[in-house]
Amino acid sequence: MSNNSDSYLQIAEKVLDSCRVPMSTQEIMREAYLRYLVPTHLHGKTQHKTLGARLSEDILQFRDKSRFYRNRPGRFFLRKFMTDRSIPQEFRKPIVARRRKLELKNRNIVHFQRELIWSIAGKNRSGFISPAQLKRIIKRGDFVYRDLTAEPDNSLIPFYSFTYFQRKNGFLGFDRGSFREQRSDFIHKRSLGFTVPVEHDDMTLFEFDNHGVINAGLTAAAIDLDLEFSRDLPYFENNSKFSGCLFYERPNHHALLGIVKITSPEFFYPETKRLAINELGWVDSCNIPKHNFDPWTEQFLNWLQEKKRR
Repeated sequence: MSNNSDSYLQIAEKVLDSCRVPMSTQEIMREAYLRYLVPTHLHGKTQHKTLGARLSEDILQFRDKSRFYRNRPGRFFLRKFMTDRSIPQEFRKPIVARRRKLELKNRNIVHFQRELIWSIAGKNRSGFISPAQLKRIIKRGDFVYRDLTAEPDNSLIPFYSFTYFQRKNGFLGFDRGSFREQRSDFIHKRSLGFTVPVEHDDMTLFEFDNHGVINAGLTAAAIDLDLEFSRDLPYFENNSKFSGCLFYERPNHHALLGIVKITSPEFFYPETKRLAINELGWVDSCNIPKHNFDPWTEQFLNWLQEKKRR
């Protein structure tokens, strides 16, 4: 191995080739040590971050010629497996695959008992559930997987990731287009959150406590903002944080929103060609205009205001 960069890439290639599943950099390095693949000249407390930087640089530089690709933010796989039918199809789709209306996630979605969530969130004016409270629910296994297309069951509420971008004095906002959104109280409304259901496969070893709500949200945002080949994606992957959940309830419409904050650098100005998003731009957090926000964004903003008053 000629240098550290090549060493990390060769380690990742050997581990992914052997395990045959997309993996995070933490998982790759852990497996590499178990297999005695890490040479003695490589050391450091944050080797997984170094590996992530090397993989991101390789994907950015070589694009479709790189040996690697992301099937979701923070999870890497080998391009040679994209045509291997023995590998599950969802592993063989790069993150750049367009998320069309008929391909939206709706199978094996995490659902919680409404009474359980209400017993916790109902004590707070904003309907807030802390990360520690959600961790206890997940650890006890107090959830089920259910398709969103199944017959409605008012005793269960689906779990969504509500992921927002914030820089020093602003939130990233957009208008919801009709290409993906069909709910009358959401369509053509202003939003601050990239939302997506949390499914069975979002849970990983390193995101067990919140059932992978960060990875789910990052994936949705990266697809909508065309970030797969962006130099900024590794920054976002390392600057995302789960803040807790908001219980949203209206007649015939309820959900648990996992709030994921992504800290953005000041220079970042995103662009997108997605028909589901219009009027993309930064909103001054100190002077938020009275837009016609969608209901989930309104609850999110009310929660932020309540936090400030404390």
